[in-house]
Amino acid sequence: MDGLIHPPRKRIARLAPDRALRLKKLGESLGKRIRDKDLNQSQFAEIAAVHMKNGRFGRDLVSNYINGRSQPEPLHQVAMAKALGISVEELMAPLSTGVVHTDDTSSPIDLQSVGGDRARLRINVELPMAVAVQILTLLSQGAGK
Repeated sequence: MDGLIHPPRKRIARLAPDRALRLKKLGESLGKRIRDKDLNQSQFAEIAAVHMKNGRFGRDLVSNYINGRSQPEPLHQVAMAKALGISVEELMAPLSTGVVHTDDTSSPIDLQSVGGDRARLRINVELPMAVAVQILTLLSQGAGK
């Protein structure tokens, strides 16, 4: 040791080739749908932001999704689907081929009290997309209350 304090090293996520390919296909599909609506990324982000509870949806997110750099979070999936006038299932269809595995070996469901009448719920369970969207909708209605 050199006696200096070093910041923790950032772990670079490496996607499995099949997952990277599916994210690329999702991005291509999303990009085509946006172009078919005669929108650019910024315009699409503004429309998607209307469907976000916090009113925020950046162009950089759209770029990351189109370029296959990341998978949209469930709330973003819902906002983008609404902005495009399609279902989440239709939007996310390019990812539905095969099973996406995670490295998370923790319990699939975790409930922690955070004080008062509040709790933090963590769910890592594979579900049909329609069920996941219903759960997400229910949770977003109760968030912040």
